[in-house]
Amino acid sequence: MRRRARFLRKARELAYRDLGGLVFNLHRFGRRNDELVLAKLSTLSHIDSELRALESALSERETVTILREAGITACPRCAAIHSGDD
Repeated sequence: MRRRARFLRKARELAYRDLGGLVFNLHRFGRRNDELVLAKLSTLSHIDSELRALESALSERETVTILREAGITACPRCAAIHSGDD
């Protein structure tokens, strides 16, 4: 169960990035693709639901999603992303 939870945490983070990139590019090019956005939201929702169930069963609930990327940090107060130099 712990191995699956680790996998789901990574998959959820990638799904967040994928969704954010898609929405940004759709906005940048002035396009809409609600069907694709909803499909990605559905996938993210399924990943998150399974992860929450596993974390509950394991009593390992993480209150905040932590971005783990070298040189990139998130503000603990507002969650804004900053470079490591900030």
